[in-house]
Amino acid sequence: MKNVKLLTLSLLTGGFLFAANPTQAQFQWAANPDNIMADPGGNQIYKVENTGNDVGEYNGKEFKIMAWDGLKPSFGWDWANGSVVGSEYIKGTSLGTVRDPDIVMDAHWFGRIIITYELDQGSGPEIWAELWEFDGSNMNLINGPQQVDIPGNGPSSNPNIDTDFKNKFGIITFEQNNEIYAHGFEFYGSGGLNGNIFKVSGSCVSGVKSSQPDVALYFDWNTGQTVVSFTYVYDDGSNKVLLLQQEDYYDVLNNGSSNCNIVYKVDYVNSGSVLETPRIAAPHQNISSDPYDVQIVAHRIDNSNWLDQIVAYSMNAGAHGPGNFYTTVVNDQHSLEKCPNLYPAVAFVDKTVVVAWAYEDSNCGIINKDYEIVVRQLDYTGIPYYTDYSIANFDLNGNQYAPSVAGRHDMNNETLYSFYDDKQEYILYKSSHHSNQNLRKGNTKPFTPATAGNTASKAGLNVYPMPVQNQATLQFTVAEGETVHALELYNLTGQKVRTFAASGKKAGVHSVEFNKKAAGSELASGVYLLRLTTNKSSQAIRVAVGN
Repeated sequence: MKNVKLLTLSLLTGGFLFAANPTQAQFQWAANPDNIMADPGGNQIYKVENTGNDVGEYNGKEFKIMAWDGLKPSFGWDWANGSVVGSEYIKGTSLGTVRDPDIVMDAHWFGRIIITYELDQGSGPEIWAELWEFDGSNMNLINGPQQVDIPGNGPSSNPNIDTDFKNKFGIITFEQNNEIYAHGFEFYGSGGLNGNIFKVSGSCVSGVKSSQPDVALYFDWNTGQTVVSFTYVYDDGSNKVLLLQQEDYYDVLNNGSSNCNIVYKVDYVNSGSVLETPRIAAPHQNISSDPYDVQIVAHRIDNSNWLDQIVAYSMNAGAHGPGNFYTTVVNDQHSLEKCPNLYPAVAFVDKTVVVAWAYEDSNCGIINKDYEIVVRQLDYTGIPYYTDYSIANFDLNGNQYAPSVAGRHDMNNETLYSFYDDKQEYILYKSSHHSNQNLRKGNTKPFTPATAGNTASKAGLNVYPMPVQNQATLQFTVAEGETVHALELYNLTGQKVRTFAASGKKAGVHSVEFNKKAAGSELASGVYLLRLTTNKSSQAIRVAVGN
């Protein structure tokens, strides 16, 4: 085993847009509402614990897929930006209890989809899979459900899957009887889901408990090799250790176990601490990418300080040298480490690394005292772009959790986010360009979208009539003991387009006139953000400006 030096990264600092004051925590909330993926039978979706997703192309148009468990585990799809949207129950549900699904599509744009999951038929969980194909209108079952772990070898769990870009290879990894295994197969071959069982851990970490695997595949255009990267955690009784193990695909497809040539120790904590749920992503498919570069994220709580951290580990040979990792605590800003952070997910989108997780705010009160899907972006070497965060979910009310992200093979370089909303009882999803143009700068104060009607309102900030045609009245309420700093209007890219005469206003109800043709310029039709900041608080609402 190679021991690798951990390089601690100091986060970049920078300015904040929309900052009411320099100490106020900064977020970007979603500018676009979330899409709904419904239950196949039209029912509400209950008790979701896990989701998976992928995004790519079918017949030249964007194709989004997602899977979830709960009381009725299902998967859904959206082709051509809503032209064809549908969902199906996972077929394995007819055999027993299904949980923890993962889903992936082929990268050749032929519409094939593989779903893997835990299936319990009464004698303990096993790992099963099924192969579907989209024809532009319908989703058709091609193969399965089929067991893909070792029958009779004890209970299995934590399945994850990836496919490569060129050769139509698939790998399902899972844990079984304290070991990590992989099921390798060629999903366009005559065997369908049939393949080879490969022991990943084995002699590499002999005699310890190995768990929680994930896998990423990368096809090397220069050599024709497909590199398979596994990450998992082992516990030797004294320490929990995060590993990266890399194999050639043909070894996984044809051999019984690993020769342990490339195994890196990425991080470790003592056994009384938490190091769990690692996820791994391979780079955007590019002839200049190093086939061994990967990005790993994990959830870590070190009992020396009890900080609840989402940690990113970047192995980039060009920036850091082969086998070296940059480590970045992605939730270290604005005290997020003092509240629960769960379900990390990671994806490459072009040269951007997108990390998402569920942040539980009840004890900290930074956002809205419930679960939100928080996002942070890194460059491909592991360096954060910003010191602030994004929030993927549009509605901050209720709990949103179990996020998945994808985007490596998206034709528009967009990130697909999907997650569960327990207030609406739906799976929600949205796409955002990797540059984050659909997520805009915001503040940590709770935000409720304006309801339908002719008035937008939130916590004493009102605009009427709505939408604004030529003129409107902006009415705002200032609480006792507060003084207005600014009343400003921003477009969705974060550019300030108007400042209104409100600075210095004290407690009470005030109003100013809004003319869309004022100040020598005319506002274009669209949606804007109206923001009121005082010495103690901040309020914001969306404002629609008509033609």
